[in-house]
Amino acid sequence: MVTVTGMLSIRSIGIMKACSTEAALVFLGLTGVVTFTLAVQALLRLRISPQEKERRRRLRLLAHSRVADGVLVDLQDHIAYYRYTVAGVDYHASQDLSFLRDQLPVGARICIGPASVRYSPKNPANSIIACEQWFGFRLAYPNPQASSPPDQATQ
Repeated sequence: MVTVTGMLSIRSIGIMKACSTEAALVFLGLTGVVTFTLAVQALLRLRISPQEKERRRRLRLLAHSRVADGVLVDLQDHIAYYRYTVAGVDYHASQDLSFLRDQLPVGARICIGPASVRYSPKNPANSIIACEQWFGFRLAYPNPQASSPPDQATQ
């Protein structure tokens, strides 16, 4: 009887091994599918919109940049065209300011003229003239909400 019991236990181990292998394969397959699904969802959530990338670039420049004197050349349809010089090299750039629509002065064209420009010390071509927390505009007169100079507004 001892040998029969031993044989039964050997057979039961063989059956368990077969079940374990099949179960393990099913488990690994399901785990792979779940992992893949979660990875795809994470990547889709982590995909950053172009507007968010631009916002992060502006804030990075605000935190880690140098300031140079520049000139705001033109302002058309919420796009600022400006130029500045760094280490003897002239740069001409533009920036979409549509994200600042509500914060721009009513007559934003009054800002045309001297301005401050923030640029990356590692790449001076990477620059901004405004962001959510900083403006490089130098207004010709103190009231940024006025659309014309104070002496013409009263006439």
